Amino acid sequence: IMGILLSIVIAFFFGMVIQFLSRLLFTFDYTSRLKRFGGVWAGFAVSIITYLILIKGAKGASFLSPEMITWIKTHAWTILAMNFVFFSAIFQLLIVFTKMNVLKPVVLIGTFALAMAFAANDLVNFIGVPMAGLKAYDVASASANPLQVTMEVLKQPTQSNTFLLLIAGFIMVMTLWISRKSRTVSRTEVSLSRQDEGFERFGSSLISRTVVRMVYAFSGTINRITPLVIRKIISRRMDPSVFEAERDEEGKAPSYDLLRASVNLMV
Repeated sequence: IMGILLSIVIAFFFGMVIQFLSRLLFTFDYTSRLKRFGGVWAGFAVSIITYLILIKGAKGASFLSPEMITWIKTHAWTILAMNFVFFSAIFQLLIVFTKMNVLKPVVLIGTFALAMAFAANDLVNFIGVPMAGLKAYDVASASANPLQVTMEVLKQPTQSNTFLLLIAGFIMVMTLWISRKSRTVSRTEVSLSRQDEGFERFGSSLISRTVVRMVYAFSGTINRITPLVIRKIISRRMDPSVFEAERDEEGKAPSYDLLRASVNLMV
């Protein structure tokens, strides 16, 4: 439990720091600055996300051989460097010739990586036991005396059936797509992390209020010891009034901008 809590604290801290630095670089009027730094930023973000997809996700992939997994892990830094150079060049060319907002593909790829991570965990929870039962059935069926067969084989690492995983994944996708509850949960999550003020469906707890007060106190201390010139520079680059949200066909603005979304997914 302490490991989970510590990972949450670390994620919040580094997320806050990287969010601050990225906003300091791009400001809230980030679209004009994407022309200069967008390619490098998007290439770096996609390279980090690719690390999660390839290197972290490869170890549990049923369609990769042990030799391929070993090769990917051995050449991890080479893959990251090549991805960074390749994607930075591609995104910069897209910015120059198509005026494309490169944060959109970053968010798309990051959403895929996040969905892959959650789906892998949920698939283990939902179909892990049935697949173990199927494995036990196969072992017992191959024996001349199924009632006397022991299940020591289940202690050994096993290769999942890719076809069954695809079926389970398809069922999961369709459930999330047509489920009203899943859409409500997604809407609630996005609403809780919105960039502007709004109606809060859930009240705050004593612990959360204490943490917020501690952060405010720490921020005030940093603000007092920071020179006035630096504070003015930061204040100008952190001005949210220059932000103009892109609205959809119904005139609704997103809960937060693409820069924040890309940083969240990258971290």
